[in-house]
Amino acid sequence: MKTELKNRTLFFDGDSSWDSDFLMDAILSNGPDGIFSREKIPGIATKTECSSIPIPEWTIPKEYLEKDIVSELIAQAGKLGLIEKERVEMELNLYRDFGMIEFLQVLSFVKDKMTESNVIWGVGRGSSVSSYVLYLMGLHSVDSLKYDLDIREFLR
Repeated sequence: MKTELKNRTLFFDGDSSWDSDFLMDAILSNGPDGIFSREKIPGIATKTECSSIPIPEWTIPKEYLEKDIVSELIAQAGKLGLIEKERVEMELNLYRDFGMIEFLQVLSFVKDKMTESNVIWGVGRGSSVSSYVLYLMGLHSVDSLKYDLDIREFLR
């Protein structure tokens, strides 16, 4: 099946899912006027290839990269209660498993810079609100424990 949208064609088949090669072949053979080609879309990473994508080197002040964000967040949650501390420890283990502790340090820097520059950001949006760690860091205002949101909605 296909449906026409403004300047786009959407291909779908009920509940079917396609791997990237099959989908690209479908686009190449059925795409509007054959304008698609692999050469025009270099470096497409499929979900299985994402683990091999290099982790960026962050260019933030050294003090943030040396910051023990894990201990800070566990201590902050420990002041709130046992449930909060256990949730933070569980989330931090997931962030560690995904190699995202540096990401939390970068977010800490970005938040501080935004606050310092009087930049206003939203109260929370998308799956990131399921992270209690991001809530404690002040990056959004949705208490994921209060609403029983699963961190796995954000970290997949």
